Amino acid sequence: MFPDYNPYTIKQCRDCDRSKLGHVAQNELCAACKLLHECAVKKSNTFNHGPGKVIINEMVNPNDSDYEELERVARMFAQEGATVELVPKMTRANRFKYDCVYGDLRGAKYEGKCPDLRINDKWYEHEGYRTSSYKRAFGNMLNHGLKQSSRIIIEEVPLTEALMKRSIINRIYQGGINR
Repeated sequence: MFPDYNPYTIKQCRDCDRSKLGHVAQNELCAACKLLHECAVKKSNTFNHGPGKVIINEMVNPNDSDYEELERVARMFAQEGATVELVPKMTRANRFKYDCVYGDLRGAKYEGKCPDLRINDKWYEHEGYRTSSYKRAFGNMLNHGLKQSSRIIIEEVPLTEALMKRSIINRIYQGGINR
């Protein structure tokens, strides 16, 4: 429960690699430590919204610039009956924490990435824009979003549906999008 360098850390725990999910507990102390770490990472708040629910992991930072937009999107999907999870952004997270939240991405094309939402157990990336160059914004949202997930929620852009379809079809033929 204490860092390796702490004087309260017992000798047998100093070299423990708690980041491995497959770690087999050698004794009751190790089993309790593993369980405590799992519980801390998976702790969340659940809210019913219409027929669905919104689950917000406690590691999500409500001060993030896109938090309000993600919460709005989550409520919209929950209103349609979906179960939506807001998950934390993790930069250089230890493997244990990453696997606890994004473990089902292990071995997938998007392993190591941090999509914004899980909707009915499928990962989604939300992309927005802050420019008046809408064509460029749409292309950038596709570029950035496809690096995080094969499913993208794109903020409404004042472009014609035909132009957006053509852009997406071109990406498919160029190999940028899997069908």
